[in-house]
Amino acid sequence: MSDRPSHHRSSDRLSCAGGPLNIERLCPAGNDGGATPVVVLLSGADGIAPARAEAEALADLGLTVVLPDLLALTGHERAGFSEIGRHFERWSEGVAACLAHVDERAGPPALAGRSLGGALALAAATRAGRIRALVLRSAFVPAGVAAQADRLPPLLALHGERDAIVPPAGILALAERVRAGGGQAETHLYAGQAHRFDATAEADARARTAAFLSRCLGGP
Repeated sequence: MSDRPSHHRSSDRLSCAGGPLNIERLCPAGNDGGATPVVVLLSGADGIAPARAEAEALADLGLTVVLPDLLALTGHERAGFSEIGRHFERWSEGVAACLAHVDERAGPPALAGRSLGGALALAAATRAGRIRALVLRSAFVPAGVAAQADRLPPLLALHGERDAIVPPAGILALAERVRAGGGQAETHLYAGQAHRFDATAEADARARTAAFLSRCLGGP
């Protein structure tokens, strides 16, 4: 068995909202990313570092993963509740800048995110109009998104049944609204799980994410 990594990493810097936006890109080994489907992964309020393991897992599936350091736009490594309300639009501008630079030779990208990242993904999907799929983990629903549920692409929402930080009622109601409007929305509640998943639920969530993205993006 070869020890060669199944993906390679590069970085880039974009001009956004009056400041630089650093992005990391993970591509399948031997590919520059242009021939493979793209997933833009948005990290949560705990910053970009915890999202890197998820980015690597997605890249190992043969996907190109773009990971922007959105919190750095406002000088943060982590964000509390007050920062989320204050800087949500600035971070949304960062998502838009990132999407504008995505290589679409393999088609429009998917968006994935957990918690704050999922909320940013939802907001971006209602504005961008060219997102192929959404994967949401423990995500809250931003104001105004429910009214635009008909603009959302196929989505998968994964949530802990006992999440007290972001109760699942909001995302479940949104999914029902998407389905009522003729859209596609899959949900899965993890019994006994809170805002963060344990190792077993995490593994299951990654498997469900892989299967969903394979269906939506035509990946391997």
